[in-house]
Amino acid sequence: MKLTVIRESCKGHGTCVETAPQLFELDDTGTAVLRVGEIADGDTQLARKAMFSCPEGAIITSMAP
Repeated sequence: MKLTVIRESCKGHGTCVETAPQLFELDDTGTAVLRVGEIADGDTQLARKAMFSCPEGAIITSMAP
């Protein structure tokens, strides 16, 4: 699974970081960024929880080929 943070939509609420700090962090501008390139199978459920926690809908997913 791959996730993408739509930087223009992220308002820096940090709910993704609170939910999954091993997957997300806030950069110097307060925008969420991924800490990993691809989500490991064991972190898929956590990644989805973080994605749905975003009030701006700034995290989107696509299945890796």
